[in-house]
Amino acid sequence: MIERQQQNVDQLDPVVGQRVRELREARAWSQSDLAHALEQRGLTWHQTTVAKVEAGRRTIKASEALALAYALQIPVEKLLDPDNLDQFLDANFFAGQQTELRRLELYLERRQREMVGSTAEQQRAIEGAGDGEHREEA
Repeated sequence: MIERQQQNVDQLDPVVGQRVRELREARAWSQSDLAHALEQRGLTWHQTTVAKVEAGRRTIKASEALALAYALQIPVEKLLDPDNLDQFLDANFFAGQQTELRRLELYLERRQREMVGSTAEQQRAIEGAGDGEHREEA
């Protein structure tokens, strides 16, 4: 039971990181902008620290979560609330799936055009070869 809880906690870091990225981008802030806002609140963060948190490669302390919430002007629970995070992940998952589907559609459309063009060229080549055979016979 404790091991499973630890797995759930470990999986939370990337989720919180994505939430931080979403909130930062909603304000049109760069990672450096967020790091600067956190420095004004007493944290020694750099752009690389923000990048690591957003990528889920660095956990945040409670004091850092509080400073993030102040900087992003949100209640701290918005960073940690599993219900809100699930909704966020679901939206990102489906947006990602739609992007991937559109990319595949474009690829298939391009391949279809290439095949139709190739088939038309083959047909002309066959017809041209057939015309040459008829001329030789005549």
